[in-house]
Amino acid sequence: MKCLSKVKMFTLLTMLLGQSLGQDASRIKIAQGKYMLSSDGDLGVGPMDTEIFFFHELRTLWRSADGNYEIDGERNFESPRGTPHRDTFWAQLTKDLRLVKVKEFAQLRWIPDSGPLTCDLLPNELRCNSGGKDPVHTINVQIGLQEPYGIMWPISVFSLGSLAYVAAEREGEEVPIDLVTLNELSQALPVLTVRSKGSIRYLGRSNVKFTASGKSWSPRVFELRSSLLPRGDCTSGLHTKVWFWL
Repeated sequence: MKCLSKVKMFTLLTMLLGQSLGQDASRIKIAQGKYMLSSDGDLGVGPMDTEIFFFHELRTLWRSADGNYEIDGERNFESPRGTPHRDTFWAQLTKDLRLVKVKEFAQLRWIPDSGPLTCDLLPNELRCNSGGKDPVHTINVQIGLQEPYGIMWPISVFSLGSLAYVAAEREGEEVPIDLVTLNELSQALPVLTVRSKGSIRYLGRSNVKFTASGKSWSPRVFELRSSLLPRGDCTSGLHTKVWFWL
């Protein structure tokens, strides 16, 4: 995996809870926003064989009738460079905005008969299913986890956001976490799951203010560390700061 310590992550989703922007028959639109990922010189991020470039997401946040939340989104990126992708996704969050289910309307690289790709983030277990028409081609992933966890790859900012909520409740502490990566390697090994130990710590409010929807915000800043296996010039695993508006 490329050295992610050089990656800048920006969450531009404005959480205007309590202010309705629109509605349909069963849910109320709460917010719209954009998330983008960039690296110095746009050299790409992620596993070497499946790295992505110019990644950004457009999302709409909805509140459902039971008080939980849903996200409709679209991911845009290039992989390999010069080959554009546009994939839609749907996610479900609890009342306190913790990710519990995500569905991506895409295919696995090595299994054409796949999709939509679904993951359930249970309290102590991650379950993913590759979908598809023929059950013979279906891949099921089940990982038991003891610590609060998030999906690091494929990119899942709301999964990391759930970890941020845990850290915000324990200000100043270095909170142990697990990070999961789902790597697509080859036809013989279409999905390899890697779990790594790490920690997240809440550093407080940023001194830099952002303005969105006519309001000024000071995002909360979190320090994320992980023992991801080193590769190339990445000798110290993952170490980055992540900005979230909570």
